[in-house]
Amino acid sequence: MLAAPNAFKGSLTAGDAARALARGARKALRPAPQIRLCPLADGGDDTLEVLSGVFGARPRRARVTGPLGRPLQARWAYAPRRRLAVIEMARASGLALVPPSLRNPEKTTAFGTGELLRAALDAGARTVYLALGGSATVEGGVGVLQALGATVFLREGDRSSPLTRPFVGGDFSRLASLDVEGLDPRLKKIRLVLLTDVRNPLLGAGGAARVFGPQKGATPAQVRRLEKGLALLERWAGKGAGPGGGAAGGVAAGLVFWAGARVLAGASFVFDAVNLKRHVRWADVVLTGEGRLDDTSFGGKTVGGLANRCRREKTPLAIFAGSATPGARRRGARLGAAVVPLAPGLSTGRAMARAAALLEKAAADYFAGRVRRG
Repeated sequence: MLAAPNAFKGSLTAGDAARALARGARKALRPAPQIRLCPLADGGDDTLEVLSGVFGARPRRARVTGPLGRPLQARWAYAPRRRLAVIEMARASGLALVPPSLRNPEKTTAFGTGELLRAALDAGARTVYLALGGSATVEGGVGVLQALGATVFLREGDRSSPLTRPFVGGDFSRLASLDVEGLDPRLKKIRLVLLTDVRNPLLGAGGAARVFGPQKGATPAQVRRLEKGLALLERWAGKGAGPGGGAAGGVAAGLVFWAGARVLAGASFVFDAVNLKRHVRWADVVLTGEGRLDDTSFGGKTVGGLANRCRREKTPLAIFAGSATPGARRRGARLGAAVVPLAPGLSTGRAMARAAALLEKAAADYFAGRVRRG
């Protein structure tokens, strides 16, 4: 048996979820099954922990600028022998760091993510994996580049002047130019890999502003202004960023345009890093899950990717979810997966507070039911 969940956002790490699933299975099955724990991530929550374990990277901390401009301590990880760093944007510039009443992508910055990248460069990193899920911003990566040495000029009447504070999305309306000549030259000597949990383009109906802006607090008028600003960046770059360029409010595009970054699908990268194919072939059943199962869960994220792999290997899959939309249930069924709700009827707050116990009980009940059915 393989326990391979994603993080349950806001309540359980992927590792905690895997252990809860294993406890539940052992309660229901005799003799106790052999269980492998394989926590997963997709470029969003817990990517830092999962890849740190794979690469043997140890945690480090850096004082950085948070999304609202206030200082905070952000964790990242480094493997000195490999000269390899793992960074999660959400630790420095994440939506979870912004109270719901203050969420507004015209007032948030990704400057702190650039400071984490600079910390990795200072440590001697030659390879940097940057997970982009969970960001609070829609600013095209300008704040990240600014923290790495770029100069932002804003219009002031008939003149323009350099911006001396971190760039926020609302500055797009006065953005005059972006001077990247001062970018840290060490960027040209590293391999910068962006791990995304979405494949959205930078612009258009499926782009960063229109899709992710409202999720981060943007009004329709703000979405239009942010889209216009992102389009300006693409025009200056003279090229498109390709699939995934809209990740993290366009941070992916900015780093592709001016820092030589490469975009990879986070789930596929993690699957290969943990050798998931071998684990799925070994297992007689796979257990996975996440906090909320919806249509996006099957669009390049952990659950959808794992469901496709299990289907190819003809390995049974059970998906445990705090909540699941009807559409997600149907998609799971089409892929041959059982969708198991943790706490039907329980409020989200109470379910999150009891997530480990609920997940353990759901796994035990699931296997007890399988035993009764023979």
